Amino acid sequence: MRAALALGITILALGYWAADWSGPHTGEPSPTPDSWRRTVDGWEKNDRWQLAELPRAIRLHPGIVAGGQMLASLLALAAAGREDGESP
Repeated sequence: MRAALALGITILALGYWAADWSGPHTGEPSPTPDSWRRTVDGWEKNDRWQLAELPRAIRLHPGIVAGGQMLASLLALAAAGREDGESP
């Protein structure tokens, strides 16, 4: 029972962390509107670039992610079960 409880707490913690993580940080500063950048065509101003629309990130509440992971874990534990028929 302790192992299942520890597994559940670990899954909840990892689910919370995964749902709140915003992705890798590139460390590059965002360009200012009047800055110049070197491109293959020479030096160009950033405001002349044709930027594509980026898709919006899906934001899930950490409880939803953790609940799904808990359900998947419990279903996997129930499916594996004990082969000798004894209760845990």
